[in-house]
Amino acid sequence: MWLEGSEWETVLLGWALYIDGLDDVLKLVVLQTNPTDNLEEKLGLPRVLERNLPLIRLLIPIVKLSRVFFRRFFKFGSHGQPLPPFTEMCSRQLDSLHSLPVSVADRLNILHTMLINSSIYGEDFIESFVERVRSLLAHHSHAKHY
Repeated sequence: MWLEGSEWETVLLGWALYIDGLDDVLKLVVLQTNPTDNLEEKLGLPRVLERNLPLIRLLIPIVKLSRVFFRRFFKFGSHGQPLPPFTEMCSRQLDSLHSLPVSVADRLNILHTMLINSSIYGEDFIESFVERVRSLLAHHSHAKHY
């Protein structure tokens, strides 16, 4: 079986669903920033602890920046301009680029889950949360070099 389209098109084809998934993560995070809404009753969403509200509010720009990053990258191949059929990337780099939105979405979901279940992390919660944010940002930085 032969692949049709360019290497870029193959990479970007898998991104569409995950870009939409980032929109869902953003909606969920924004909903949970308002402590007065009873989301447990309305939507079955767990309540974010009061002490974690500043952190979940900080998660909003991280999700938005992730969306901007992927949307701009995605638009690279959607302006009707023909994409180059090949890149200078090796298969490992192409695979890494293809799986990038999955990895970012997973990391964002982990951060969100940490904010909801912070009590299981004990005293190391803040350090663990900050380390995961740094890891996510490093992931974005690494991707810029493709």
